Amino acid sequence: MPEISVRSPRLIGSEDLAVFMLIVNDGTGSDILTGYSLKEFPAARVELHDVKNGKMTKIKTLKIPAHEIVSLKRGSIHIMLFDLPVEQEKELTLVLQFEKSGTIEVNLATND
Repeated sequence: MPEISVRSPRLIGSEDLAVFMLIVNDGTGSDILTGYSLKEFPAARVELHDVKNGKMTKIKTLKIPAHEIVSLKRGSIHIMLFDLPVEQEKELTLVLQFEKSGTIEVNLATND
């Protein structure tokens, strides 16, 4: 069974926001990130991206192998938040949906 947790979540940007974090699987089975949304703004567009040949491309899922840490970072796999209200809240809640582990909520502090 997978044991998924999130460490060091960061929110970067001003208009369109990028989310970076470590997704940790301390379990004996792999899992797959299958969904992502913002609790406060369900209409916001939330996308999982990877960078291939210097170009950002949208991907649908992300495998989290057993006993590994998957790093979401600049220039690599990351989550983008689009279509947020100009006056957004100081904290956002990113909801991650995993195939086996279910839902994990991640608190994100916005830039001041």
